[in-house]
Amino acid sequence: MTETKTEKKPSYLQCSFCGKHQDQVQKLVAGPGVFICGECIVLAEGIIAEELGSEPLPSIDDKTDEELLDSMVRLDTSRRQVDRVVDQHVKTLRGRGVTWTRIGEAFGISRQSAWERFSGEE
Repeated sequence: MTETKTEKKPSYLQCSFCGKHQDQVQKLVAGPGVFICGECIVLAEGIIAEELGSEPLPSIDDKTDEELLDSMVRLDTSRRQVDRVVDQHVKTLRGRGVTWTRIGEAFGISRQSAWERFSGEE
């Protein structure tokens, strides 16, 4: 049987953070060119709560092994996506002539540490 265009879900309807397609999540919130699933929203809320020093969201101890494994993979995917975007920012800044010192200061690390982390050179 041939799949018609109306049956196929567009590939761009997926969470921009964890990569799950809309049929894999309960809720997918759209923004200008980005999407975020309900699970990633909960994760982000926990990160923000931790940064603000407020009580974190439900403990991971309350989750099943399957939920923890799934969450672990989503977190790793999100981290890799964030790392790629940070790398793009650094490359753009370096292309504009911003020094390793300024980049390091923005991260709260030394010029040498910034260079080692982002230059791609050994």
